[in-house]
Amino acid sequence: MTDQSPFEPIELPASRLAVDTRSEGRPGGSGLPPNRRRGRNVLLAAAVVATLVVLVLGPLRTKVRDALGGHPTTTTVPVPVDVAIPPGFRLANIINRYHSMVPSLSVTAMRRALTDGSVTSTLLPPGGVPASRLPENGSALEGLLLPSTWSVPRGASADLVLENMVSGMEDETAQLGISAAAQRLNLTPYQIITVASMVQAEAGNPDEAPKIARVIYNRLAADEPLGIDATSKYLKCVTSLNEQVCQSPLTNADFKVDSPYNTRTHRGLPPTPIGAPGKDALEAAMNPAAGPWRFYVRAVADDSLGRPQHEFFADNTSADYNRAVQACMASSLGC
Repeated sequence: MTDQSPFEPIELPASRLAVDTRSEGRPGGSGLPPNRRRGRNVLLAAAVVATLVVLVLGPLRTKVRDALGGHPTTTTVPVPVDVAIPPGFRLANIINRYHSMVPSLSVTAMRRALTDGSVTSTLLPPGGVPASRLPENGSALEGLLLPSTWSVPRGASADLVLENMVSGMEDETAQLGISAAAQRLNLTPYQIITVASMVQAEAGNPDEAPKIARVIYNRLAADEPLGIDATSKYLKCVTSLNEQVCQSPLTNADFKVDSPYNTRTHRGLPPTPIGAPGKDALEAAMNPAAGPWRFYVRAVADDSLGRPQHEFFADNTSADYNRAVQACMASSLGC
């Protein structure tokens, strides 16, 4: 996973909660569905009230005389909770993070909202993703929730919180020009986000993300298996929903699983994204670097900023490629 740089909090209603009238990425340019507009308006009203109280009055403490004894009591207006969702988080991570920060958002309610149609996205492919293609505990909405820091008003429902993150990803990708990129690359927006999610998982730093994207596109064009271990890691994680299992190293058995997420043995893209891509990964997937690379190997040395990096190769037969692999293996970097 890439090193994360700080990002600015996004208030649960700010510009993202206004009705989006831009047509890019939205069929017919009709903006958001009525139910999402209503959801955003509810969050807007709640957060505006809380923000005015906090910014204008400070932590509001209202002393009220007890009707019987005349003793003052103090009440505090609850303020929104900032919940940080970093790039690369899977839906399971997002759900658990929200529940830990806002206990009223139950894991059950959030999982239900992501599977019963309560939350949807214009970025989903036409007809959705067949259930037979999804892994156990998987969701077609994987990768379609924008990673950022979200300000959640107290009492917000699971549907509204998750819908807002979906709207955030729709807005972000529209601003980055995903519709034009999809036409240029002959892919769907959903496929581009799937590529971005793999770039997010594989790139050692944002500078090399466009090269990682190019490797993926070159291998797709050559009809070669992508061979990206992060997709097998995702399958292992999402199936178990156990972070201890997820953190354990991949084994030969993991690479023999008969699944479209095993990109060592199956050609093409996995059925869904494998995590929430950040802006750098999205931009890289939409604007890959130009080059012949089809392979990359983890470099032994980090870059000048201490970030992991890779070496890139057009084939896997050169002396330089073999040298890079041997050095990577000798340093136990997961080659």
